[in-house]
This record gives sequence, C-alpha cells and structure tokens, in this order.
Amino acid sequence: SVSPGSSPGILTLDGSGEDISTMLSVGEGDRVREVESFQIPNSLGWFYAATTEYLGFIPYRDEGKVMGLAALGEERREKNKWVEPLSKVLRVGTTSYEVDPIYTKFGGHFFGHLFTDEMVKMITAVDPAATPIAYGDKVMINGKLSSKYQLETYVDFAWAAQELLERAAVMLARRLVREQGQENLCVAGGVGLNCKMNGEILRQSGCKNIFVQPASSDSGTALGAAMVVAQRHGDNVRNPLNHVYYGPGFTNDEILTALKGCKIPYKQVDDPSIEAADMLEKGKIVGWFQGRMEFG
Repeated sequence: SVSPGSSPGILTLDGSGEDISTMLSVGEGDRVREVESFQIPNSLGWFYAATTEYLGFIPYRDEGKVMGLAALGEERREKNKWVEPLSKVLRVGTTSYEVDPIYTKFGGHFFGHLFTDEMVKMITAVDPAATPIAYGDKVMINGKLSSKYQLETYVDFAWAAQELLERAAVMLARRLVREQGQENLCVAGGVGLNCKMNGEILRQSGCKNIFVQPASSDSGTALGAAMVVAQRHGDNVRNPLNHVYYGPGFTNDEILTALKGCKIPYKQVDDPSIEAADMLEKGKIVGWFQGRMEFG
C-alpha cells in the first residue's frame, strides 16, 4: 500500500465522469494536481464495456468475467488474431492512447448498445463466426452444452481486449513514474477494479508500491464527496484504510429468519470449517458467509 504521508502519482481510469475518462495526477499535500486528462470518447472503460457486451455479458457489471475469460487465452497469445483488429478500436502509443468512437458510439447499434455495427463488421471480417453473443447463448463444445463465449475465438478475443487495456494502463503509469518521479501509485476509477491490469502496472511500470481504492467505481463517489466536504470544514481526512468491511452484517437469528421465511432447507453444525472442507473434497462449490460485507 501507499503510506498516508506520501505524495503519490494518481491514475484514474473510468468509463466517464462529466467529460473526462482518464486522468493522470499527483497528490501534493491536501491537493491533487492534474497532469493530463483524456476526454470522452477516449474511454478505456467504454472500450472494455464494448467488448464485455460483445461477448454476451452485462456491461458495467461483468467486466471481471471478461478478465477471467481472457486468462484462458494466454497459451495462444503468440498466435492471437484479435490484437491487431482491436487496435483499431483502442490505439495505444508511447505516451497517449485513443479510442475510435466509430466502433463504440457513432453509427448503428443494431446488435448492441455499447458497440456499433461497424465493430461487428470489422470483427466478422477477421472471423465470420465471431458474431456478437446474446446473453445466455449456448453451443455444443466437445459434446457438452456450454456457454458460447467459451469457444476459442471468443476466449482469444477477450485476451486481446485485456492485453490492449494493460498496454494502455502500463503506458500511463510509466508516465507518472518517469515524468513525475512517482514511485508510489494510487489507482482509482471503475477500470481500476481490473486486478490483472493492476498486477501488470506493478510489474511493468517501474513503481515500487501501488494502492487500489477498493470502492473505485461509482460507489466510491460517496466517500470522495464526504472527504471533500469534511476537508473544507477543516477535518483531517487522512485516515488509513486498514480494511473494507464497512458493509452490512447479519446475526445468526437474522439468517435463520431469512432461511425459514424462504423455506430453504438448512442444518446447524458445530464446526462449519470441517463441513466445508468435506464438501470441497467431494468437488462441491461452497459459499462462505461470515462477518460484514466489503465496501466497494
């Protein structure tokens, strides 16, 4: 993490604010100095949301699934056919990037809200079978009915989208490190929840420490707004974030009431860890509910 007394470089990556999508800045005392900003439509969040919707997921919710799906394409990275065509959508240079709105905003949207018909045309010119996936689409893969996005061409598509996002983020982080002399970085914005990207920033940018705001999407604006007002009233808002368990918690009695009300079968056990270990050993999936929920 970045120490409370440091003056870190700040990398904000989002879909959009009022008119800004990406900002490079530096924390100086109790102020944030802007280095450079990228206005819409040059939005990394829009780019990743477009690929999320194209793959049949719900944009602005399921981007984490695209990140996970991308990992399955790592073994074919050297022969990935999607990096070059998707570079028409997200062009990453040595000090800047651009997102072409012809593929995300401007034009017909017959197939999706966040990608245009021109994007469909461009993608299917590379692979005619790589048409947009509808939510819940299934196909037979190796004799098993599976989600359509598990086909190799879509897995590789996800890998390419993740790769280009990482190239852009690492390039921007390097600028903060080299041009601003910042070895401590803070990452925020909805795109900042992409943990694979954050790992590459830490590995490749030259920074020594990275702090990622856990409530870095829209939910964190409540925290930011409260801090701004508190600071204006003279409060010290430098409070170390030691944990994020600020969400609701429920007692055993409340849980029992919910289970009975929904007529869900249950049993009470003396040692749930033993029960869970036994289920895992049998190949079952376990959902573990304990303590308060995380904020963010």
